[in-house]
Amino acid sequence: MNSHALLAVILLSVLRWAAAEPCTPPQQVTAATPQQVSMSKRNGCEIAAAIAREARQMLGGSGITGEYSIMRHMMNIESVITYEGTHDIHLLITGMDVTGFNAFK
Repeated sequence: MNSHALLAVILLSVLRWAAAEPCTPPQQVTAATPQQVSMSKRNGCEIAAAIAREARQMLGGSGITGEYSIMRHMMNIESVITYEGTHDIHLLITGMDVTGFNAFK
């Protein structure tokens, strides 16, 4: 499977997943709270990393070579995870919103 076919499979999987989620009509959309943004950043980075890991697994030993671009994508995702904040910080923000307890103290 070449890299274009692999990316097509990944894109199709993501589109199928997104199609399963119901859409909100534009007139009912409200502004997201900072806690919701934090949760979506955490979830988005986690899903992207999982998809990249799965793509690397599909390629087997070739997944870490320069022949396919999946390792470049994985490095980009890791930098986004670092840039957006760590998984644990977003989890603390979400937990504080749900429970009301400040875990940062």
